[in-house]
Amino acid sequence: TDNIVHVRRGGDIDIGFRSWAGSHRHVIAGNVLTVDPGGKCALAMDIRGFGAVVTGNHMHTANADMPLRLLITGGNTLVTGNMFENVVIEVNDKTGAGKPIVVNNNLMEQSRIEHRAGALVPPLATTAPAR
Repeated sequence: TDNIVHVRRGGDIDIGFRSWAGSHRHVIAGNVLTVDPGGKCALAMDIRGFGAVVTGNHMHTANADMPLRLLITGGNTLVTGNMFENVVIEVNDKTGAGKPIVVNNNLMEQSRIEHRAGALVPPLATTAPAR
């Protein structure tokens, strides 16, 4: 919780934040990952195991042509209340357990979800506020 990772021009990191395969009940919250122009981050978050909650984080890269990746490979995972800028959330459950994965209520600027495998729960329908 509450970490700041700032990758400056010329900087290069493999993984910003991760949880462990086979682990249960963990939280990644309140972190900031920023990648400046010319910086590199191969994987913003690597969410493994079961029962992960990812909330209140801000992931941003200035390199729109190289979006950050957030990889989810385990079920019973909740990703909510985050700010993603130029991020691809890849849902690819490798456990085969069929446990639900929920990705909703995030602010996603130039970001998207790529569903490869797993029980991704569809987002709830939303209605625009009345004017």
